[in-house]
Amino acid sequence: MHLKCAVILCTLYFMTATQVKSMGLNEDQVKNIVNTFKRHNNRIDLITSALCREYNLDFEHKRDRNGAEKVQDLLVFLASNDKINDNPKLQSLSTYEVKLYLGLLNKYDHSGLLNYNEVKNVIGALNLEQEVEKKLVEEIDNIFIILIQDSIAVSVLHILSETTNAPKFLEVFLKVKPKGKGLNKKRILELINLYKSHKIAGDYIDPVEIAKFFKNLSIVKQEHEGLLVFDSIRTAPFQLKELLLVSAEYNKEANQENGPVYSTDSVRDVLWNFSKYDVNQNGLIDKEELKGIEERHYQDEDVDSIFEDFDIDRDQHLNIAEYCRMEFTQHERMNAEKTEHERMDSKKEEHEVTTLRKRIVKKER
Repeated sequence: MHLKCAVILCTLYFMTATQVKSMGLNEDQVKNIVNTFKRHNNRIDLITSALCREYNLDFEHKRDRNGAEKVQDLLVFLASNDKINDNPKLQSLSTYEVKLYLGLLNKYDHSGLLNYNEVKNVIGALNLEQEVEKKLVEEIDNIFIILIQDSIAVSVLHILSETTNAPKFLEVFLKVKPKGKGLNKKRILELINLYKSHKIAGDYIDPVEIAKFFKNLSIVKQEHEGLLVFDSIRTAPFQLKELLLVSAEYNKEANQENGPVYSTDSVRDVLWNFSKYDVNQNGLIDKEELKGIEERHYQDEDVDSIFEDFDIDRDQHLNIAEYCRMEFTQHERMNAEKTEHERMDSKKEEHEVTTLRKRIVKKER
């Protein structure tokens, strides 16, 4: 009995210690939400109960909210709260993106169910690259067009389905969402400054500055930029984690010609590792947590040196942007050392070949 309890406690500890904090809704979660809506035939109260049970969350809808508002409230709640299968390595929509796209959907429809033209209006409001927009329109067409084969005339009739819902739109968007160009040092430093210089009472990043940040990403067309003002739900360290990934996905300036660029997949790996090392799950890494990283076995002097170099705001913690800069800087150093070793080996090999040729020539004489 005692052994069984110990095993359960160890398992619970492991799950808690390695839990990854929510960064919105990933592709698996959105797919599950869509299936839950289908299973319960868009009955929002049943859907809410089912999803809250599955993710071990507690949520009640406010009174006097219509169906569309309840759907939006539920999706924002799920995006903003930690769930059992949160995973930054999966393609995802940040909390900010979920709010933005729901805001656009609500702008063109207030019932929660959108017809074909309303969805096309939403797509038209986004600043998408031509190829991405084309793929998104094709996916939307697949939702609304049902193909029926007439067995007598052997012809195919195109019949438009009447409506779709917000979760289905998010699922379709995730299918075509590009990974993005990634991050360069300039963008990482901008994020470090955003966190350092624009925190307000209660440890939140100033919503005005976040709105400016999103405007620079040009996700939506100018007439819809009013939707880029977001309420602060999570504290600054967790806001920064989402902004880091969003920046990698929507950065249009990253260019290898202007210096190293780290792919969005690399950024996701850094986020995953950061979450593992953040033992107390406060969105920051302190010196003790850094010393505990098994792959590094940092000594006290190493940790002090790292914090001296990378703890820009001098708060005795590394936030995700500072940690990202540390990881990428060390990666560059390793590449530089590797290149130097390869250059030296090549030079040595060239010298040996030259020496051998001289010996051959001398022998022939």
